[in-house]
Amino acid sequence: MPKKDSNFDKIILGISALAALGGCGYLYTLSQTFSENLKLPKITPRNEVAVVPIESVRLALGNLNKEFDWQPPERAGKAVPLFKSITIVQKNGEQFDLYTENPQLREPMSNAFLLKNGLDFLAPNVGALDPDEDGFTNLEEFNGKTDPKDAKSHPPFTNHLYLVERVQDDYILALSGNSTPYTVKRITPPGARAQFINAFPQDFGFEAVPGGTPRFTAKKYEVKSVPDPKTQLPSDASEMTILDKSTNEEFVLVNKKEKNLAAFQAKLEYRQGTVQIITVKKGEKFRIPGLGSTFKLVDVLPDSAVISESVADGTPEKSLTIPKRP
Repeated sequence: MPKKDSNFDKIILGISALAALGGCGYLYTLSQTFSENLKLPKITPRNEVAVVPIESVRLALGNLNKEFDWQPPERAGKAVPLFKSITIVQKNGEQFDLYTENPQLREPMSNAFLLKNGLDFLAPNVGALDPDEDGFTNLEEFNGKTDPKDAKSHPPFTNHLYLVERVQDDYILALSGNSTPYTVKRITPPGARAQFINAFPQDFGFEAVPGGTPRFTAKKYEVKSVPDPKTQLPSDASEMTILDKSTNEEFVLVNKKEKNLAAFQAKLEYRQGTVQIITVKKGEKFRIPGLGSTFKLVDVLPDSAVISESVADGTPEKSLTIPKRP
């Protein structure tokens, strides 16, 4: 057994020696061609060289130093901004470009008014909002051309004053008699005693005016007649001219014809947060609670009232028409 193991070792050593010799030979062969493999390939340069576009380069360099006046395009008569986005809102399938005036997103307010004042144009009730809390809505500020974001800028407070109704107080007089003493009766309201006129001028009245004097002065009497429509006979149409000292106005009483000196009152409503009712007679002054101004009721019409504001510096009073409550 030991002899067989010795022969096996010899065989292994022989095979290893042959493999080593073969590897050395291969490496030697490679070393012979190594210098050739390291040689770089020869490149033949092209004979043609591209022409440099000198004019194009000169033009490009010139444009770098040139100032261009960019003119933005126009849309609906207004320049479209080049460096900011345009606000477009879609409503009921229609697009509204708020940079243009038409179509208007929240009529009657203009798109420019909404954008300039930073209003919440996405809110359907933006016209009824009051962002500066001055008591006037955005729509009222738009109509008054005031700033809806500045509480000190707002329309006149009288814009919140309305006529509720005109109240009429009848005051009916009638003249009778064609010789002295003439009789003047107060028919409405009933209960007043008749006044007798014996001479001219003569003061008389059914109540006193400030100062304690009678309200009326009978100034003159003129005998007149007109044909009766039925008989064509002369009919008494004598006239008495009377001064009403409460108004400093004259009027004429015709024999047996009633004359209504009705006094009118205005029932006004002031809407500013809460509703306040003010009743004032024609010719009287009044104040609006919370405001410092004094106003005078100039006239009362069935569908409106005319007032004036008292001015301390002597500036002529400016009349304002107050509409009837909507």
